[in-house]
Formats: sequence, structure tokens, C-alpha cells
Amino acid sequence: MSQMYVILVELGSLIENLHYGPYSRYWWEILSIPDANTQLRFPIRAGQKTNACLNGRDFYIIVQISSSNQMLPEYFCQSGEFWVIETSATKAVSEVYQNIFQKKTRYSGSIIMGWDNKNIIDVLSSNIDFCPFSCKLGDYEIFIYGLGSSTRSDWNQAGNGYKSSIIHTYKKRAAIFVSEIKDDKCYIYIYQDFKIQKTFVGTTPDDIWKNSGYIQKFSGKELFGLEDQITLQKLNKLRIPQCAPHEWNNFKLMKKLYEYHLQRQTFAKIEW
Repeated sequence: MSQMYVILVELGSLIENLHYGPYSRYWWEILSIPDANTQLRFPIRAGQKTNACLNGRDFYIIVQISSSNQMLPEYFCQSGEFWVIETSATKAVSEVYQNIFQKKTRYSGSIIMGWDNKNIIDVLSSNIDFCPFSCKLGDYEIFIYGLGSSTRSDWNQAGNGYKSSIIHTYKKRAAIFVSEIKDDKCYIYIYQDFKIQKTFVGTTPDDIWKNSGYIQKFSGKELFGLEDQITLQKLNKLRIPQCAPHEWNNFKLMKKLYEYHLQRQTFAKIEW
């Protein structure tokens, strides 16, 4: 395989309903570079464009939103008059390369996208308020893509805004089961063929999963991802009030900081 280089041409964008929606697990890539200071996942940004030189020829590859379902990424690759759109970067660049050079050479899509390059990953990971993460539960991967906190012990202190997903079978086909807390209620949404097929509503994670009849060997809290230690650590951190220097004039926020860090450590009998 000949020497090559990869340049990030366009950063691309984060899109709320894609990167933080029911199919968000397909819009985040697992980091392949061992670096404790870098997030474990980084986003596949819509519109990201890279230029790779392969065998002395420029290849351009762009992340697009699938025209068929509007939920998954697809990859447009072009070199001169040759171009394709494929479901993976590897398929796209390899097909164009093979059409040009009539060789069955396959290139790694991750390398062509620059996803093995720390500098490019750092740029792709910039200005992200929340990076989704996952945890294992038996053979399942629970993908947590939204956090929210409360004081409810039956929710393990999770709250409105908490969202996670798990892949399981529905009517003998793979489906995405979304667990969500909103409006002080718990929900399960079953997505298949990019549409909601069924909805369950309940008061607690345990009740709603039990009543759904699915995956009964685990508790609802476990299936929400709320028994995972990393999830609990992130929820605990979320409950700690924080502020930036430009927010120091925000009285309500400063009051919360005072109550959390100082007032609860002050003896009530002390006269000020």
C-alpha cells in the first residue's frame, strides 16, 4: 500500500436529533488512540470532509445524512470523475480506488477520515457539551446519550433529560429500545425502520421495564444504565453546581453554589 496523507478540509456539524437522538449510537466513533486525556468517543460530524492522497491521487470523502432514512450517516467519496455513496467510509473509498486503478486494494475508512489522527480527533471533539458513553450489561451495550439528575432514589438520582438506548429484538427483528426520563415520568420507545413502533409509560425504570415484558432477566434500573458506576459518577458530578467567571453576577446560580459548598458545612448555632 502506497504512502498517503489525510487533511481535514471541513469540520462538519453536530445535529441535535442525530447526535443526541434515538439513533445517536451510530453518530459517535469509539476512540482508537490510547490517550487518557481524550474522550472515549468522538462525533461523526455531518459534513465532515477530508482529503486523502492515495497512490498519488486526491480522494475527497464527505459524511452525509442518509437520503433513504435521514437518521444514519453515509459517505460520499470522489476522485476526479469517479464517485460513489456508501454506508461506510471503507466501502466508499475502496470502491472508488478499485474503479480507478482496477486493483482490489481496500483502505480503512477510519484512516481516510483521519480518525486515527489525534490532531484531527481533537478538532472533531471541540466545543462538545456532552459526550455520550456506553456500559455493558451482559451481552448488551447500553448507550447513554443524555443526562439529567434529581433526588429520586427510585431513579438512582437520574432525572428529566436522561436518555439511553439498547438494541434488542422486536417482532423477530433488531430494534432500538430507548429508555428516557422526561416530564417526571419514565418512557420506553421501541424504534424499528426508523419509526416508533411501541411506547411504554411508567413511574420508575423497574416498573416500566417489568410491564414491557422485554429483557426480564435484568432490572429496569440496569436496563436504563442506572446501576453502572460510571453513569452514577457522572450523575453525581452533574448535581454539583458549577459556574464560569462570566456567570459570577448570576445571583440564583451563586446562591446554589453557596448552599451546596458552604451552607451545608456551617453550624446552624453560629451567630453571624
